[in-house]
Amino acid sequence: MTTLVAWASYQNSLPSCLTIASDSRFTWGSEKIRWDCGRKTFWCKSGTEIFGYAGDVVTQSNTLSQICELVDYSTVLNDKSDADQRHAIFLKLFQSAFEAQVDVPKRGMVAFHGTRQNQPTETGRDRKSNAPPPNPFRLWKMRYDASTDTWIDEEHKFPDKIDERKIDKAMFPELALAAGTGAGAFRTRRDINFKRYGYTSRAIFSALTHAIGPDGDQRSGGPTQATSLGLNGAPKPIGFYIDGCRSVAGMQLGEIGMGGTIEWRNNDFEFIRGSDLERASGAPKYFFW
Repeated sequence: MTTLVAWASYQNSLPSCLTIASDSRFTWGSEKIRWDCGRKTFWCKSGTEIFGYAGDVVTQSNTLSQICELVDYSTVLNDKSDADQRHAIFLKLFQSAFEAQVDVPKRGMVAFHGTRQNQPTETGRDRKSNAPPPNPFRLWKMRYDASTDTWIDEEHKFPDKIDERKIDKAMFPELALAAGTGAGAFRTRRDINFKRYGYTSRAIFSALTHAIGPDGDQRSGGPTQATSLGLNGAPKPIGFYIDGCRSVAGMQLGEIGMGGTIEWRNNDFEFIRGSDLERASGAPKYFFW
């Protein structure tokens, strides 16, 4: 199935990035019948939308690909659409595509939709109260429950600001959301990682790679894939160099891989230069505080 994770990163206590990441394994009834190059994360080249899914592959991978194309060519959105309006459109498209199946056994599924909302202009009241601006990143979990034939659409709220003096283990579910067959293995490893790495993106990423590794969820596997959305510009995929291999969006690149115009990370989720795969000097780290 999948290990699907989404988390918000913070710099200087304020939100800086939203990431959706997963494994790359497709299975057909058994982990022994698998393909480890499947795409599970999606992004729009224009706009601010990122997606990931767990569960049924055929409907979700095709529908998310179609939605991204519709957004890129301004077919379903306009410049005035706010985050809630955009999500409502995506949910409607998702449900419509799913309901178009005829005599197909329906399976449970879950999809994450992340985006960035426009920040309101700071008011005198905001300055007077010294309140932080609202978190620009929004994340929804769209889930179909096959046992009850119902849809559940829930927004996951990220904190507007992180205070490192008050952060504790109980807060972490607010900062990271997991789904799929590997969610339990991810959460277990996440709690272990807190003692080693603290509350950082590295702790999250390490938990994900463990969950999809040989000691984690057997229905998850293959290269780690991710897409990220920052405070400015459109989202992009993240390239990884792990165990001597480059990969992007679940596809291993081998010797033909180059740096390109995307961010690259190593197995510690550190920034590396795409040109020579060395750790980037002076690169920012996405801590939770």
